[in-house]
Amino acid sequence: MNVSARLSQWFDAGPGRLDWQALLNYRSSYYLSQFNEDDIVFLDGTRQDALSAGFPDRQKGLCHSQSEHRLHNQEFSH
Repeated sequence: MNVSARLSQWFDAGPGRLDWQALLNYRSSYYLSQFNEDDIVFLDGTRQDALSAGFPDRQKGLCHSQSEHRLHNQEFSH
């Protein structure tokens, strides 16, 4: 499951505008595709399965967040 959310706000600040936003992302654990079950072939020709090489089929979920803020000048010439 993937969930993304964005929370933002803006308001006037003197001659300009201040805005901010927070981005939140969540991804639950997932499994690699069937193609990742193929053996890994090293440059010297030796083969090893993905699990033995340290690439498990089940990948852990993750949570990521990011925020930013900006000040915009609203002075325009006509």
